Amino acid sequence: MDKQRNETKRLNHESTSGKPTTVIKFFLEDDAAELYTREIFYKVQDEIVAARDYMRIQTIGPEINGIKCYEMRDVKMKDMIFKVEVSKTHANCSCKKFLLCGILCRHAFCALNHFEVFKIPRRLLLNRRMKNAESKPSSKVVVSNEILIWRLYLRK
Repeated sequence: MDKQRNETKRLNHESTSGKPTTVIKFFLEDDAAELYTREIFYKVQDEIVAARDYMRIQTIGPEINGIKCYEMRDVKMKDMIFKVEVSKTHANCSCKKFLLCGILCRHAFCALNHFEVFKIPRRLLLNRRMKNAESKPSSKVVVSNEILIWRLYLRK
């Protein structure tokens, strides 16, 4: 248990002791460097670099209710067309990487950059991926624990 605590302290210090080096000059990359742990930042950074290098926007739909639809191709996957819906506060891609991995995909980063969003939408940030994940208690967990305790109490 002490080994795990020491490792957590070391990783927390590493994440908060400085800002990781950014490769490209996207505002989204700077924002990611401020928000994510180092390990997650480097994964996100790979997606941001791939958005710049490998994504080609095929069509851009009209903006309806603040949402713009993009269709794009990934140079590495020639037969695939990805559909991304973007607003100032949200991004949704047909590849579903966010649902599977908890980080945005290159398609979403490409669309967000084109839509001139300079900060990663806060709705798309998972607490467990953030630098300050431990310092944010989740009220949902507290409530569910209280319900669980009451249920166990009533069963007695």
